Amino acid sequence: MPGDTRDENKLALISRMLTYQQASGETIPETLRKLSSSLPDSYHDSINDVKRITSGDDSVLKEYKFDRFSLLIKLMTVVRKEGADTSTLLVSIHDSISEGIDQADSFWEGFQSVMSYLITVFVVAILVVTIFVLKVLPQFRATFDDFGVELPEFTRFVLENDFALLVIIFVIAVCTAGFSLLYFHVKRQVAKLEGLSRYCRFIPGFQDLHCTYGYFLYVQYTKVLVQAGVGNSMALKHAKTLSGVATASISELSVYSDAINVANEMEVLDKELSHQNQQIGSLFTRKMMVLRDTLTRGAQAALGVVVGGLIIAMYLPIFALGSAV
Repeated sequence: MPGDTRDENKLALISRMLTYQQASGETIPETLRKLSSSLPDSYHDSINDVKRITSGDDSVLKEYKFDRFSLLIKLMTVVRKEGADTSTLLVSIHDSISEGIDQADSFWEGFQSVMSYLITVFVVAILVVTIFVLKVLPQFRATFDDFGVELPEFTRFVLENDFALLVIIFVIAVCTAGFSLLYFHVKRQVAKLEGLSRYCRFIPGFQDLHCTYGYFLYVQYTKVLVQAGVGNSMALKHAKTLSGVATASISELSVYSDAINVANEMEVLDKELSHQNQQIGSLFTRKMMVLRDTLTRGAQAALGVVVGGLIIAMYLPIFALGSAV
């Protein structure tokens, strides 16, 4: 029901109990009957939800106000398709998936900081340029006309090209809007542990981060599917489809992908996944530092030219007016 507030913690508890009892050979219906009689009445809705999920009805997960359940539905579809056990996948809500989200948050923390910085700087730049164009510089023209003195050439050039300044304001505003959209898109997708829009790879300088994050998801999805009982080869295949991973553009990722394939053939996939889970963090951090430096230096240079030029255009008349007086 739309008005209900579902508790994912209760769902995870019941799922863990199912996993424990199944390991000892107990059937799902038998375990659910025991849980129904042992747990308080407040758990009955969650028990019924687990019954529906294990019987193939994933729609119940949509009633939970929790971002990661959208991913869980996709993974459950794969698990059922491969004939594995969905009850073990439910435990991953608070295990592998939660750990993956925390790790992804730490990856993107630096990016969020850079975006916040750029958005703030660009908003301030818009205000400064707008005030200069509409309020400050026109006053100098009126003052110099009163004194019968010509404005300095550079200031006159700026005033006569006010349309160009309006274009600059528009460009800065578009950049600010773009950074804001990217900021919220990344934040939303990371909270769900899902991939970024494919259009993000066309953003200059962002492709490496996009690909590295996609590979990180590939590793995370593979781990979850393998834990749910999906065969290694099929888990890799489905994880690649779900993550939309692309490794061709980054040499390190190509090597990682080769290592995954070899580890699968040598039946040591779990060890390689654990190893790569740590290595991807270092790779992502390096790519993030490159993007951060490029964005901050580029923004500082561009805004320095614009704002610095306006300041020069403002001070030249002051000096000229002082000499005239």
